[in-house]
Amino acid sequence: MKRTISNLACCMIISMSFAQTTYIFDEVGEISPNPFVTEVNGTSMELYNNTLKWIKLNYNYPDEVIASKIEGEFIRISGTEEVRGTDDMVYTIEIDFKDNRYRTTLTKTNHADEKNGKTVVNSIELLTPDPKYGKSQKIIDLHKEIYQPWLNETLNILNRFNLSLFNYLSGKTDKNDGW
Repeated sequence: MKRTISNLACCMIISMSFAQTTYIFDEVGEISPNPFVTEVNGTSMELYNNTLKWIKLNYNYPDEVIASKIEGEFIRISGTEEVRGTDDMVYTIEIDFKDNRYRTTLTKTNHADEKNGKTVVNSIELLTPDPKYGKSQKIIDLHKEIYQPWLNETLNILNRFNLSLFNYLSGKTDKNDGW
């Protein structure tokens, strides 16, 4: 019995720590949690400055992805990521800072067709109960199998972003500084 309780407690701790940095689609089909708060040691100014360093390490043109910022309080990032060679996901994420925590809010995700550069899907609309596609705003059924790889890749991109930022701010990097 003690072993079962111990194993259950261990699983809960692992899942709670993983959930802090993981986006999912909720039962309505929206990205969740959004916004969400992640706890990490540091003053708001330290977290802000370290996020700026993280941006410089992770983006080819860091000054271009920073859409807006207020020193020590807020950074808005507008980035682009390829989705399995089919299109580009353009996202805007706002990061707010307070002592020992930061909040990320996904404010926009668009998918631009790579062939003609036009925006064909607005994912904020896409993730509502009546998702719409393209200029015609045709309602589509996200439960169809054809959309699942695309939706999963969208979550993977957002989760990689969030986990990378969390690891950097908490000092968990893969970089070997013992050279």
